[in-house]
Formats: sequence, C-alpha cells, structure tokens
Amino acid sequence: MPNYALLLAHDERPTATTLWPTEPGLPGAVCEGWAEWFNHMPLLFSLLMGDALHLPERVPCSFYQEADSLSALAAPMAQVQARWAWLKHLLGAAPGNWPAALAQQWQAIDHTVTTSQRQWLLLDCATLCPHDLGTPEFAAFLQAQRDQCLLWDCSASNLPQALQALKQHPDHQLGWWSPAVVARTATIERAHSDDWPSWLAEGYEERYYAAWEEEIDAYQVMPRLHPRTGQPCRTEDEREHWPVGLVTPYGRWLLAPETGAHSAFASGGCINLSFPPQAPGQDEHCGIQDANGLWLVHPNLGHREAWALTPQLMQSRTAEGRYALHRLPDLALLHSGLTAIDLFPDDQLIRARRSDDTVMVLDASGQPLFDSPYEHVLNFNPKNGLAVAFQRQRPGDRSSPLLEGVLHRSGTLRVRPDRAGLQRLAPQGLPRWQAAGLQPRRPAPRVQHPGPVAERTGPVVSAACPHGQEKPAAGRRWQRARSRHGLVLAQGLQLHPHRGNLGRYHPGLASRPGGRHRRRSARTAPQRPGRCRRHGLDAGRGAHPVPGRCRGSNRPGHNLARGGRTAGPR
Repeated sequence: MPNYALLLAHDERPTATTLWPTEPGLPGAVCEGWAEWFNHMPLLFSLLMGDALHLPERVPCSFYQEADSLSALAAPMAQVQARWAWLKHLLGAAPGNWPAALAQQWQAIDHTVTTSQRQWLLLDCATLCPHDLGTPEFAAFLQAQRDQCLLWDCSASNLPQALQALKQHPDHQLGWWSPAVVARTATIERAHSDDWPSWLAEGYEERYYAAWEEEIDAYQVMPRLHPRTGQPCRTEDEREHWPVGLVTPYGRWLLAPETGAHSAFASGGCINLSFPPQAPGQDEHCGIQDANGLWLVHPNLGHREAWALTPQLMQSRTAEGRYALHRLPDLALLHSGLTAIDLFPDDQLIRARRSDDTVMVLDASGQPLFDSPYEHVLNFNPKNGLAVAFQRQRPGDRSSPLLEGVLHRSGTLRVRPDRAGLQRLAPQGLPRWQAAGLQPRRPAPRVQHPGPVAERTGPVVSAACPHGQEKPAAGRRWQRARSRHGLVLAQGLQLHPHRGNLGRYHPGLASRPGGRHRRRSARTAPQRPGRCRRHGLDAGRGAHPVPGRCRGSNRPGHNLARGGRTAGPR
C-alpha cells in the first residue's frame, strides 16, 4: 500500500463514530471524496486546511482501528472556500498558461471546492508517518502538519514565499482530484478479472495472471487493442512488447498505455519502466516515475537497466557489465564498479558487492554504515542489532575458508571472525551468541517425530507447526542439530512432523515460550525455488533486490509462483 494524503468532505465534524462510505455517489451519502496524493503532502492540501489565523483541528478517524486516537486534521468548509478564493485571486491568469491538462484540472478543482455543500473538510495523512497512532512520535508528526499552516496568512496581498511552488510546479502540488478517492476509507484490494468493473474489463486484460502491484495498489494491464494501430495482439512476440498500464481499482491511471512502456513494476516507492529498443541490436530504454506518475528519470537519459532501490537510490548497469548507484532525483553518482547490489527486506539495508568481493552495507540513502572488509553480512537482528559476518581467513584469497563472527550494525565486532563455526545457544528461550571452536562432525542420528533426543526438567514450552499441528512439550528439550555454518544447540527445537532426520529440522523455526516462533533469516533458511509464471525460469541463487521477482530472465519484472530460492555464503 502506498503512503498517501487524502482529502474528504463530510456533513459533520469528524469524530470516532463518523461513518465514511467507500463508494462515491451513493444515495443519501453524507461524505464525498476530493483528492489524494502519494508519498508527500501537496501544498494545496495544507493551504485548504488552514492558515496562520485559522489553524485546523486535530480529530480522530473512525476508519482506523484506533478510532479514538487523534489521527487527522479538520477544518470548517466556509474557511476552506475562503482560502481557495484568496488563492485564485492571487494567481490570477497564471493557470491559463499551464499545460492543458493542468489548466483543466484547475477548473475541476475550482468546481469541486466552490460548489460543495458539505460542512467539514478532513485531511487524512496518517500513512505518511512511519510511527503508530497514539505514540508521541505520531503526535509530533500531526502537530508539524498543523504548524505548516503558520507559514502563510490568507489576508496578505501577495502570494507568500512558502506557496510559490504552487505557481512554479503545480503538477507536484495540486494532487489528484476525483470523487472516487473515497474508496481509500477502506482497504484497497485486488479483484479477480471476472469481477472488474465494465470501464476496465471491456478494454483491458491482465498483463499476466494476478498482475497486481501491491506497493502502489494497482493492476498491471494491457489494452486489448494497440493504442497506435488499433489492432489486437496476435502472437507471443507482440505480447512481449505490447504497451502496459497501471491503474488503481477506483480508476486512477498511474501509467497510461499510451506512454509506450512494455514493462512496469513498482519498487522503492517508484514505478520502473522499460521501453522497447528503437532499432535491432540496441538496448531497452529505462525510466523511473514516482508513485504519482511524474518523471524522476526520463528514458532519454540512456540509463541501462535502471530502477529504484529506495525512494532515494537508483541502480543502473554500465556498459562494462558493472552496477552503479545514483542518488534520486539529481542522479549524482554515489558508487560505481559494483558486481552485485541486494536490498535485504528484513533489515531494509543494502549490500553492495565490490570488485574485491567484499560488501558495503548501505542505508536507504546510499551511505555506508561502516567500513566493511567482510565478504558476507547477513540480516541484522532488529532487537539487538547483531548479524553474522563472514571474512576470508586470508583476505583477497578466494580459496581460503570463510570465518564467522558477530557484528553490530554500528560496525563494532562482538565476536571476531576467527572461527569456522558459531554455536547458537538459547537457554530459557532467549537467543544468545557464543563463539565455539571447531567440532568433529558426526552423522546426526535419525529420530522419529515426536520423540525427543533428551529431556531435562524446566518450564513448559510449546512449538506450533505452520501446517496446523501443535505439539506441547512435556519439559525442556535440548537437541543437537546441524546447521549450514556449524553446530546448532537449540532449546525446545521441534522436528518437522514429516521429516525424521535431526539434521533436517523444520526450516526457519525454533520454539519459544508460549508457542510463538522466531524465524531464522531468509538468507540461511532453505526455501523452495520459485519459477517465473510466464517463462518457466528458475529464480536462481541469491536474494533478489526486489522480492518475488524473477532473475532467471536476467531482468526484473516477472512475478514468481513462489518465493525465490536463497542461499547463504559458500
């Protein structure tokens, strides 16, 4: 789901019990949708809500579970219309010089605001804040949105400096206006193509089965008739280069098929596009738009295999086959000569592999967290900030063995990488790391579920299998099992009900008190390989920067039937 700001008009002052319909134009409806915008707050939204003399009120929203928490801003409609009239007077004839689409939108906004019979305007911006409702951090965020209105006084005779962007960049500051945005008061979900509305089903079909971009709540569709030729698609080769579009279930086109892109997918809060080569033998043209469909990287700039890792970072491929990281939106080069770039979804940090086979650990803006001499750094634990790091016994010699250590995300070593394996201990259900020397590897005994290897007295724990089976344990069980990187000693370890070998225990699960589970990192847990639904290609080894994308075709943009196979360091 994208982060958004949403304007709704209502007949009553919003409270914790206010009813919000989810469809526009219902008979007797007391609410209507006005506008929305993704990822940031447009200036027009803030201006309509208040000014230095009339600040908006903080109110709750009943369509959130925490209905009693202050989560939105509200303003009387009379004040909203007065501020709009003031803005129109100061801008004068300027909107007439805008592009035709923006000038037409300005007229539609004017009609919506001036003819509204509602009594209150609500601004819902809760998803723009990363913190939960009811926390001090969210309260500070909401107060900052309210204080934004202090930057202008609607009794002034000139447009304040803080509102100049409305005149200079209206495409970024007006929002997308439609009564259909009232659908945002409920969860936006994918519908089967058989249940599509007529305006969508008659002219479009899914680009592939279940073509849904969850990050932007949009279908990926292709027109039944080509936008230029008016002819239907006849062959699979034509389908490969057929124009695609992205549209939300309530009718907002984030990418029109007329743009000409034949591939589109969302990542990093952006829309990544590929265009067919202009001549045989040439490369595809790649471009990036923000979630609202505005260009960040135009395809004419010539970046190869360019797509967004995060809202601040773009990855591209050089002519020599190496990768580079650029800052968005100014495209400043941050890192070059990289052999691989992976975004780990668990800790949201980037691993960029250099030519000497060491990795840099980068944050979302592309800045290194520390100077890394390590060849692999697994996911950082969100509670204690620790991760397993791997370093060659002889740096630079790829034939030398990998040694394991424990690293804090600040770069501080907690356990130096001078061991060939780490022993994991979990007394009383709490994870703890302890270095261990090399142990002779013995074949693991075969034990049938549910019989334990050994039992010791202690508190009762339980382990639940995700397949629906639950086995309460009579006591504390200490079982020895073999992991990918050495020996594992785990408390309460439960065998998978369909596997008898201790060395093949339930992947990724270890029991904790209360029947809850702690999942091991996806980088070390064995998974089944995924296949591209269209091309039948294996996902390949290694975590893909965009989860669920196919690497078998050497190009992102194809969904997988299952999650891609991952592998730890070798």
